[in-house]
Parts: sequence; C-alpha cells; structure tokens
Amino acid sequence: MDIRTKKFNLIMLSVSIFLAITFTGLHLLSKIYVINVTPSIPLGIYKLEKFDGVLKKGDLVVYEVDDKYKNLTSIKGTMFKSVKPVAAFYEDKVEIKDNRIYVNDEDYGEIFPKISSNFNGKVKEDEVLTLSKIRGTFDGRYYGAIKKSRIEKKARLIYEFRI
Repeated sequence: MDIRTKKFNLIMLSVSIFLAITFTGLHLLSKIYVINVTPSIPLGIYKLEKFDGVLKKGDLVVYEVDDKYKNLTSIKGTMFKSVKPVAAFYEDKVEIKDNRIYVNDEDYGEIFPKISSNFNGKVKEDEVLTLSKIRGTFDGRYYGAIKKSRIEKKARLIYEFRI
C-alpha cells in the first residue's frame, strides 16, 4: 500500500469516527433537550424532565399525537413529539362556542372549520387537555384530551430564541 492510499484511509477512518461520535452525541442530547421551531410555544431550547405524574395548568408536556391525527399536522411522517401546555383537567369547564374554545371562561382561540374537531368538550379523570393560545396551532382543540399515561416528559424552557 502506497503512502497516498494510507493517508486516504486514515482520513476516511478519522471522518467516520468523527461522524459516529457526532451522531451518537446528538442522539443522546435529543433525549435530554428539544429544540422547538414551531410557534405554538416560544421558540427555543427546552430541557426534558421526568414526568412524575404531577401536573398543573401551564406545564409543558411531551407526548406523541395519535397516528390518526398526524396527517393533519406539520409533524406528519416524522418522529417528532408534541410539546404543548396543559390547559384543562377533569374538573375544569371546557366549552366550544362560536368556533372558539374556552377553559373556565378563558378564551383559548378559534377552531378552524377546515379541520374537523374531534374534541367533544369533555376531559376524563385520567386525561388532560393541551391548548396553546397561539393562532393556528395544532393541539387538543382538534384531537381532544390525551391520557395522562401518554405523557412521556415535561419540558422547561432554558433558552428562548429572540427573532
């Protein structure tokens, strides 16, 4: 083997090791952090934390949207999870009137008629309703409440992108 072939092989080995380490590191970081680039919650970097079963309104939760609704969202065909704020529990009054959704008389915005809503206004004892107040977000107003058992993590904003 001549010197040029040895150098080429060494460079290729180095690049392969670098890429393997980089992708492994990114994969491990994705289990701890998530970057949000959708407007439904502030753009930024979020730290994922253990979900201990305790929730309060406004907590950001991480869960996977049911497959039958993924085709209605920008996450279709991806492995991305939803990160949304908790808006309602079993005891809360959730109303849908005039194409708008309200939780305890607080307006969470409109429901677009182009997307049929599958939410009937009821939150069961073992569920939470996730809603964002940002116009046009895809959340519980369309796919309904989610089982608490589907919540994988909680998320906490650690760095907000200022654009």
